[in-house]
Amino acid sequence: MGWERPTRESVERAVVQTVGTMATYLPAAGGDPIALHVIFEPQAERLGEYGQVVEVRPEAGLLEAVVPEPSRGDRVLINGDLFTVWHIGERRAGLIRVALRAGG
Repeated sequence: MGWERPTRESVERAVVQTVGTMATYLPAAGGDPIALHVIFEPQAERLGEYGQVVEVRPEAGLLEAVVPEPSRGDRVLINGDLFTVWHIGERRAGLIRVALRAGG
């Protein structure tokens, strides 16, 4: 038994599970709820053209390996609070950033 090189996906998953928040993803199209860890920022700042804060909103980083195609209108239950996916943002380092709105 030798040492096996970890895959990028396994490293990304380990990091998110270590620093992330447990959540439940609820696809609007139906299907089973998905239990996952997310990187949750309840007060993420969106910056404008000149670096000024133009909006403060909740955002989450979803593991692309777990939720490869999030959709606007999907819901996420985080810490007992229900959020609706409002905007699908950038994909980087195995995470998909989504802007959330409170409520379901």
